[in-house]
Amino acid sequence: AALAMAFGAQHAGAVTLSAHGIGQALIYPYYTVNKNQDTLVSVTNASDVGKAIQVRFREGMNGRDTLSFVLFLAAHDTWTAALTATPDEGVRMTTSDTSCTLSPVPEEGIEFRTAAFDGTGVTPADGGPTNPQRTREGFFEMIVGGDLRAGSPTAAAIAQRPNMYPPTCTIDNDTFANDLQNPTGGVYGTAAIVNVASGTFFGYNADALAGVADDVMFRPGNPYPGPELADASNNTANVTTTDGHDLALVYPTGIDAVSAVFMADTIYN
Repeated sequence: AALAMAFGAQHAGAVTLSAHGIGQALIYPYYTVNKNQDTLVSVTNASDVGKAIQVRFREGMNGRDTLSFVLFLAAHDTWTAALTATPDEGVRMTTSDTSCTLSPVPEEGIEFRTAAFDGTGVTPADGGPTNPQRTREGFFEMIVGGDLRAGSPTAAAIAQRPNMYPPTCTIDNDTFANDLQNPTGGVYGTAAIVNVASGTFFGYNADALAGVADDVMFRPGNPYPGPELADASNNTANVTTTDGHDLALVYPTGIDAVSAVFMADTIYN
């Protein structure tokens, strides 16, 4: 496919893989609950404005959605959660965090779902396994779909939550998108795969993308399924070659630009 390449300074309004790990969208490349391991999750809003963040977990075989929800982070707020195995060999997400989510997370947690790949949901089955074991490893993403306007009802709701779990957040499912303004960066994340009995701890930082979209990615009255990386609106990718040249690569769609910042012609290991 043809694409246009331009040498020079990096462009504003372009998808960039952040060298500092802070951006508008975060990709956590791996989670697992196999072999008695848990995965610990953390995301922080380092900015001075609140964020509406689409959280989406995907199983590792075909990237099908196993759990998604909207997380609200006030300025300089952090949210944490843990992924653990269930008795039926699936995955459960639990949290004791007081940050707001659009649908409250119950104290017993939420089990990952199979509807996106077993043929019982709106997405057709893909021919792969349909049991909960398929959800036991994969990856996940967090996308800032909009910043919260100061003084808006949603901004007030997430700031006034009681310091208890589960939090009681009065957020209107149908209208919270009206309280959003164009998304900016400022979030970063970490994860760790832990086996307490064995004393192992494998930690990593999430890959951060800046410039994914310039406009609000949630729509009033229809927050689900929520924004995905496929909804990226900026179709230019800022990349740096191994010899230090900056390139601005223009693609037909935004998701092509997202893919481009992860491309390499050589991998050393």
